[in-house]
Amino acid sequence: MLDFLRNRCQLPYLLPFYHAVSDEPCPHISPLYPVRTVRQFEADLDYLCVHFQPVSLAELKNISDKKTYNKPVFHLSFDDGLRQCFDEVRPILLRKGINATFFINADFVDNETIMYRYAAALLATAMRKSPRGKPAVVEAVLKMNYADETEIWELCGGFGVDLRGFLRDYRPYCTLEQLRQLVKDGFSIGSHSLDHPLYADLDLTTQLTQTIDCQSFVEKKIYQFGEQRPADFVRAFAFPFTDHGVKADFWRALDTELPFGLTFGTAGIKGDNIQNHLQRLPMETANIEATAAQILRKNYFAHWLKRALGRDVVKHI
Repeated sequence: MLDFLRNRCQLPYLLPFYHAVSDEPCPHISPLYPVRTVRQFEADLDYLCVHFQPVSLAELKNISDKKTYNKPVFHLSFDDGLRQCFDEVRPILLRKGINATFFINADFVDNETIMYRYAAALLATAMRKSPRGKPAVVEAVLKMNYADETEIWELCGGFGVDLRGFLRDYRPYCTLEQLRQLVKDGFSIGSHSLDHPLYADLDLTTQLTQTIDCQSFVEKKIYQFGEQRPADFVRAFAFPFTDHGVKADFWRALDTELPFGLTFGTAGIKGDNIQNHLQRLPMETANIEATAAQILRKNYFAHWLKRALGRDVVKHI
């Protein structure tokens, strides 16, 4: 069934992405979305490699049609630069010979601070244990946004959530040295904004600052480039959360300020009207027991239906 649906897809690639892989509880993530276990992740990779060919970011950039390889390709990516990417994901990918791109937020490297959504998740857990934590209030906390970050930190203090202590002891993010090691291992590092805002809520100037300043950190601090970059280096950016609501003006301005080889959204198996902007497929589904086969069949079937209705391409105006 998968091969039948996949062969009717116009896209020559599949772009699955994750945040973390872990057998241990991830207290800053669990209230937000499920985390794949090591066993589930390895099963995902084994299934993907049967039906697709893994490629690097540079190879993905140069793919123009299905005839480039013997079968459709996939490129794996991970968002937020979480510690589990180094501790759990890295050894699995090295053992299996699968390349990947890790998209990082510059402000979180070395555990300097924490993304507001992860802080809200820790807060929600603490509130559920408190007599003051009414269910409606907990749900409201989980819906707080980027503009509420200061309030989230203040509420954490009121409910005994030590965010500084969590950053120091749990260390949710990769260190700079770990990210440099990923580059030495042959993986790619891309930018994911400075501190993970929803881009549709930002003005164009702030969108560009978030993107360009993070990419500057990636190239100067992680890759440690000088004036010249290697010929095979691909400058890549993945939107935090989603690219929904981002206008085409963003890409036009970015091409002028700092051209990127590839940018990525999170709309699943879809095309896009922006050249070199590709949509990725989230693999962390609400059904934690869903297999890669089930996730892919469902999404390729949805793509087939959307294509029949003329809704298989994301359009930025």
